[in-house]
Amino acid sequence: MTRHTRTSRFRPWAALGLSGFLALAPGCPPALARADDTSDVALEAVRRLKGMDLSANPSLRAAVENIADRLRGQPASVEVIRDFDLRSRAGHLVEFLRHHPEDAAAPEAIRYLARADARLLDPLLGSPTAPPPLLKAIARSGQPEWNDRSEALLAVAAAPASVRESALDALLQNEPGARRVAEMARKGSLQGPLLDRAAEGLRSARWPAVRELASGLGRGPAAQAGTPGAPPKQKVLDAHGDVARGAQLIRRDTVGCLACHKIRGEGADFGPALTEIGAKLGKEALYDAIVEPSAGIGFGYEGWLVATRDGEEFVGLLSSETDQELVLKQAGGNLARLRKPDVLRKDKQAQSLMPAGLADNLGVQGLADVLAYLASLRPPTP
Repeated sequence: MTRHTRTSRFRPWAALGLSGFLALAPGCPPALARADDTSDVALEAVRRLKGMDLSANPSLRAAVENIADRLRGQPASVEVIRDFDLRSRAGHLVEFLRHHPEDAAAPEAIRYLARADARLLDPLLGSPTAPPPLLKAIARSGQPEWNDRSEALLAVAAAPASVRESALDALLQNEPGARRVAEMARKGSLQGPLLDRAAEGLRSARWPAVRELASGLGRGPAAQAGTPGAPPKQKVLDAHGDVARGAQLIRRDTVGCLACHKIRGEGADFGPALTEIGAKLGKEALYDAIVEPSAGIGFGYEGWLVATRDGEEFVGLLSSETDQELVLKQAGGNLARLRKPDVLRKDKQAQSLMPAGLADNLGVQGLADVLAYLASLRPPTP
């Protein structure tokens, strides 16, 4: 009776048992193989096996591979293939990205493909009509393995604007790629809106050396006036801001607020939510938070740089940490789950993950409009 009571407290995956889990391998009993409700249970069992060496147990490996096959096309398959390094199933991730490039798991699939075989994405990226959502997922992953392909797409003048913009954004999300963008801009390969987008992206980069490369680029208001940097605080505060224009500005990709913040359910869950920010900060404090984000980093929003033993680096907010796993929330709201034994070091960052320079090209009126909109975001009136 005591043993039965203890068993009833186990998590659902335990009900399957190791023998039942192994039965999910090829040749398992037909009744179990046909069961529709075993995938969730088996997935939980797979998570419990994370970190095990499957090479020593062919039956166990076959069972894990079978679960990956059952989950094919689903976000959970990314987790299984990544955690057990199932390179024979890497092609499943390409299929997943083809149909679900906007899914939250897409950047993690791209990170795994960067390790397994980056060439697998070539069929999707090899034409001027490459899907912009996939390029955006590459940007969210921050991986440089596709810089050559992104640069090639950016250089195709006849490619759709959405493709070239997305390729540019993908390059701007890693330091080698951002340096390529700066070089293209200096050589005159980028013109008009693309040049402005590149200049704004470089000015807001998190790498100081890259920000310096943005000097003199672009045709934004600040650059035109010959006075780079944020508009003077007092002029902005004295200007009459337009709430509707501010709402439009803050939703532009070149400003990028919704890439990290939520506003009434819209945007990404990364930085502090802005839904009621007007009730918390006045316009002057909002100006300071935008122009000098590192001057007052909120508790829980400190950035961390985590380096792994295989040479990868991850930047984000520390979401959770145990003896087995460290979880970083990254820009865009994606989670990077790292095995704790694989972590070489983690360093707290003095600089905010919100880049400086976001307001540099807004001009006095543009920033006044943004502040007016943010100040209007308050709780509903009872």
